Amino acid sequence: MVVQTFNLMNLVFIEILKFSPTVLAKYASLTDKLLYLILVPHVVLLLFLWVFGSMVSMKHRGFQMLISISGYLVIVLSGWYGQFLAPLISGFFILWLALGFITFIGFRVIPPIYGPGVKGFGKSVSEKIAEKTIVKSSKLKELKKQLSAIESRIDSTQNLNPSTQEALQAKELKLQELMDLKSQIEHAIKELEG
Repeated sequence: MVVQTFNLMNLVFIEILKFSPTVLAKYASLTDKLLYLILVPHVVLLLFLWVFGSMVSMKHRGFQMLISISGYLVIVLSGWYGQFLAPLISGFFILWLALGFITFIGFRVIPPIYGPGVKGFGKSVSEKIAEKTIVKSSKLKELKKQLSAIESRIDSTQNLNPSTQEALQAKELKLQELMDLKSQIEHAIKELEG
């Protein structure tokens, strides 16, 4: 009896639906294979084909069924279903469920009268987040650019060889000013970086 079940599974999964052994190996039990490789992808595929058939045939129900069935046969018998369609659909199905739940909450649980208020709230939150991240990064980039310029000025000032005592004092004063400015910029960078 076990041999017949195994042959039936080979017939369905490998011969008809054309699943590769690597895809089948990802799902250990028969229940997982039936759920993630047959049920969920078939539901999504049949819904897609039904909508496709109704778009092509407009109002003729028989032609809609013919288009849907022929589309299904082409997808399955050409090997598209087992090679990439079923793994893709089963992989994204959880994401689609989450998106559907969020959409349900957004359009059914929250009354439509609150829509403009929710939209305004979302817009203000996104603007504040953008302000904090984009403005902060641009300020940080500008401060780092200024720090680099100050460091190069410090290096060039240190390389000067003054000939008089007065020039030496001016050099030391200039170096002190540049070092103070450098420490202020470094402090501002540390505050922005958190």
